[in-house]
Amino acid sequence: MNDACKQQIDEAVNIGADLLEQMHTDGVAHVIWMGFFYIGGLEKAVDYGSEAVVKACEAAKIHCEVADLRDLQIPRGWDGVHPTEEGYKMLAQRIWDVKLENEIPM
Repeated sequence: MNDACKQQIDEAVNIGADLLEQMHTDGVAHVIWMGFFYIGGLEKAVDYGSEAVVKACEAAKIHCEVADLRDLQIPRGWDGVHPTEEGYKMLAQRIWDVKLENEIPM
């Protein structure tokens, strides 16, 4: 992972943080921010991005929880990046679990 990679991650997380601010302004009460899952060779980038997401969530005015995916072994499709149907179900289950654990209303 180099400085250009960190800069790209920082920019993406900053966009997310701006969206949290806009959602707060718009009256949204709760957000679950889906983190990143490991892909071979990108572990340091995933850890860096995940830590940045947690910090952005903690700093937000809105109630924000992170769905950390790093402990999941997400099956991926033909491109090696995007999840298979089973993988998407695993992501959805993690988001649902975070919702329940934090008593986030629908």
